[in-house]
Amino acid sequence: ELIRRQSLVEAEKATRRTVEVADDQYRAGENDFLTVLDAQRSLLTIQDQLAASNAQVTTNIIRLYKALGGGWATLAPEDVRESSLDEGHHNQSEGEKSGKQENRPH
Repeated sequence: ELIRRQSLVEAEKATRRTVEVADDQYRAGENDFLTVLDAQRSLLTIQDQLAASNAQVTTNIIRLYKALGGGWATLAPEDVRESSLDEGHHNQSEGEKSGKQENRPH
């Protein structure tokens, strides 16, 4: 499902660009508005499929957590990065307390 979701994300980007091109061509008088509507319909279809895929991925994750006993907290990618930075700062402070000092150029 994750592979399908990634394909849909890429398809959404491409279709969004198609809508922009169709709209630009319509404004320039190169095609009719039906082309724009068809492109928008395709984009909405892909966005609908992407929303369904996101829901399925979330459902699968919930089922996995329940199957494994649950109880785990998940972190958003930003929280993971901040947590790693905090641990690095915490470890550096412990190293300084134990008498270890970094060699820094003066």
